[in-house]
Amino acid sequence: METISVALWAINLEPPATTLAGWVAGVEARMAEAHAAGARLLILPEFACAQWLSFAPSGLPLNQQVGWLASLTGEALAALGPLPARYGVTLLPGTMPFDAPSHDEAAPRHLNRAWLLLPDGNAFTQDKLCLTPSEQDPAGWLLSPGATVNIIPWEGLRVAIIVCLDVEFTSLWARLAKLDLDLVLVPAKTDMLSAITGYLAAPKPGLSSSRPSSAQSAPSVRR
Repeated sequence: METISVALWAINLEPPATTLAGWVAGVEARMAEAHAAGARLLILPEFACAQWLSFAPSGLPLNQQVGWLASLTGEALAALGPLPARYGVTLLPGTMPFDAPSHDEAAPRHLNRAWLLLPDGNAFTQDKLCLTPSEQDPAGWLLSPGATVNIIPWEGLRVAIIVCLDVEFTSLWARLAKLDLDLVLVPAKTDMLSAITGYLAAPKPGLSSSRPSSAQSAPSVRR
């Protein structure tokens, strides 16, 4: 039976990142650790990019933060893109706001999008489907919901990414059950230590997952 180890990075978002390059360097250091530990996937939490706000323009209004973060997403992905091939580790760098087409130029539309970056250079995405009240606040972090569940081929498995709150809805799991998935990855943002193991699910019979005992431990998927 083959074992696939997965590294989970439960990030404390309070320490500031001084630059985007410095933030990427921190991710690369974790990629090196994941590689050394034999992991084949590193998962960051939802909105790991919130650390970028520590070098945002002074006085940036709350309702402009999503747009400012989205303006850096392309640059961040370009910097992160080479890391999976360099370390032989697939990277799910949490989620980042992403500019989506909008019919109203005065009210740009942003999605809460997760990426899965593979060592072969392929990249897959998944948008958050169910938004929290704070993600629907015009005076705050206003985002738009996604509409589809994408099936991602990875390591011979059929994988889906479900972002944070999405995992709480039984109607979505009923939808996932029809997709013949092997693995569901759940990048989540939480203030509760009890939730740090909630990044990984292996719903298909014949697969198992071992839960980490601490934020530094890595679960494994066996097939």
